[in-house]
Amino acid sequence: MKIIWDDFERPEWDALFINSERSALEQSWVFGEAARSYYRTAVRRAAIHSEKNPIGLIPIIEKPFLGLAKVIRLVRGPLWIGEANTEDQRIAAMKAISSTFSMRNRDFLFWTPEVPNNVESGRLMRSIGKRQMVTGLSTSWLDLTLSDDSLRKNLSGSWRNALRAGEKENLQFDIRDDKKGIESHLKGYSVF
Repeated sequence: MKIIWDDFERPEWDALFINSERSALEQSWVFGEAARSYYRTAVRRAAIHSEKNPIGLIPIIEKPFLGLAKVIRLVRGPLWIGEANTEDQRIAAMKAISSTFSMRNRDFLFWTPEVPNNVESGRLMRSIGKRQMVTGLSTSWLDLTLSDDSLRKNLSGSWRNALRAGEKENLQFDIRDDKKGIESHLKGYSVF
């Protein structure tokens, strides 16, 4: 297992990103560039290789801390590429990530891996010397090619009830693409 850093141009990253199993915004090239600009941080990108083929992508945001250490954020990663990689390869890749950043080098790694919130994932993270500090992120994947009726029918009863209750609330959405709107959303990330 080998991690190759900073050997990407955007078109190559985007092509791998699009062909990944389940991508998230935080792993996209544009998110990294927005973080670089807004937070004035370094963004580094890597590919995890098993033999010659990339099996995963790692985007990190790196910020100096008091000139003595680095705070490193790896959010929702690694991003797995293709279906050919095995569970053993994934474990080896996560061990390689863990060993890349160490307290001896004054690296403070904050990592929210894209793994299910279950006992097996907890065991995996402990096996590589990590432990859960906060509740992870949640993502729902919906097939939006289905009709509204099919989408509603596929929800569990409690979700359907919550949706009906929400529809009665007359919620309003503020969709903005202006600078102030984007900055207000980014402030939520700056807390981390």
